[in-house]
Amino acid sequence: MPRTSASTPRRSAPRRRPDRPEGNGGSLVLALQRATHGVGLRLEAQLVPLRLSQAEAHVLALLGDGQGHAVGELQQGLLHHPSTLSGILDRLEERRLVTRRLNQADRRSLLVSLTRAGRAAAAIVLEAMSGLEAGALRTATADQTAGFRAVVELLLAEPEGSTAPARKRLPG
Repeated sequence: MPRTSASTPRRSAPRRRPDRPEGNGGSLVLALQRATHGVGLRLEAQLVPLRLSQAEAHVLALLGDGQGHAVGELQQGLLHHPSTLSGILDRLEERRLVTRRLNQADRRSLLVSLTRAGRAAAAIVLEAMSGLEAGALRTATADQTAGFRAVVELLLAEPEGSTAPARKRLPG
């Protein structure tokens, strides 16, 4: 007797894995973008009391070494458009977390430094970032970590023949 549609077992649609959205083919770039967004959201959640955007937190983290940095250095470290970085610095300066002054080593540029309140905020940002990194790397091997850093460097490298400005290497 032929089977009727009522007796035919239904096949359920394959479940989408959250780490592989349909159509990405396992793309490293998409995985990296997803991870970056997820880390940024977790960082923002930890920094709610400071009322900082991700971009503002990243500027404070770069300045967290206690040194003054030229605006150009910050731009290379963050890969932001100059006008975007200016807006971020304006907001941080209005909140008295950073100061900008003429760079004595190159009078054509400005030097950005943390204020006392900025140093305190940067310490909190750096602690939050370190905690997120430590949690993620808890089970990673040294080879896995080195491999990840190598792939990130390759993704940030300018393609041969590119007219885009060269980017500085990541710290660490």
